[in-house]
Amino acid sequence: MREARSVLKRRSSAGLAYAEQLGKLVDQRRKERVLRLAKRQAEQAAEAAEAAMLRTEAANAAKTHFLASMSHELRTPLNAIIGFSEVLRSQGTSDPAAAVRVTDPSTYAAHIHEAGVHLLNIVNDILDTAKLESGAITLREDPVDCRSLLASCQTFFSGLAKERGVSLQVQAQEGLPGLWGDEQRLKQVLINLLSNALKFTPEGGAVALRAKAEAEGGLIFEVADSGIGIHEEDIDKVLQPFEQLAVDLARHFEGTGLGLPLAKAFTELHGGTLEIASKIGVGTRVTLHFPPSRVRRTQA
Repeated sequence: MREARSVLKRRSSAGLAYAEQLGKLVDQRRKERVLRLAKRQAEQAAEAAEAAMLRTEAANAAKTHFLASMSHELRTPLNAIIGFSEVLRSQGTSDPAAAVRVTDPSTYAAHIHEAGVHLLNIVNDILDTAKLESGAITLREDPVDCRSLLASCQTFFSGLAKERGVSLQVQAQEGLPGLWGDEQRLKQVLINLLSNALKFTPEGGAVALRAKAEAEGGLIFEVADSGIGIHEEDIDKVLQPFEQLAVDLARHFEGTGLGLPLAKAFTELHGGTLEIASKIGVGTRVTLHFPPSRVRRTQA
């Protein structure tokens, strides 16, 4: 009997020891799983932080490059305004040697006005970009007559197109409906797109502005050109504020590079989308899609 109790006691002790060891093993593996999970989470957090830091550095570098390039964009019209105004001011001097002979003062006034408008457009683009980033832009929505909108853009650019030897065609579908939106912002979108199209289209080329209703009930605006085109891998870049393409290209064609990002942002504020299709040496086509909810079947 005593031996049986001793055996039971030994077995019980062994069972307790085994259970204790098993418990320690389970606890150790649980801790290991927790540590592995914590390690993965720490690694993921580090990767996310590194990616965010790289994005921030890239954005800051882009803004720094943009601001540096702005020195040229701002100085050019300012120098023109100062230079031409000094010529006009010299007409009133009593020193004949200091005066510049001006046969047609209105020409100098026209140059000053052109430079002033160019400078104002640059400032407005920068301010609009800042407002968009802070979410401070709201739409002033009213009925928009799309035919009148297209005609206004044609009038605005007909002189420049003729001066550059580029054909400008404006086509509106028969029975084109209107839109409900901010006419000023919609016009700014089309002006930015046409300005880019004319800028990058060589003499003898063509630029077209078209508008038509979609079968699904939406509305499409399209700006197409036969210009130099954009590399497919650069399309996403030109739609980002402060991003610029090759430095030599930026120097050859003046501009802030904010036109396309602003056009995209204002289109999206109207619930629309902006798509770019381009091929180097063939041209670029920018298509704006506005949803049926924005379409007005009765014109303004």
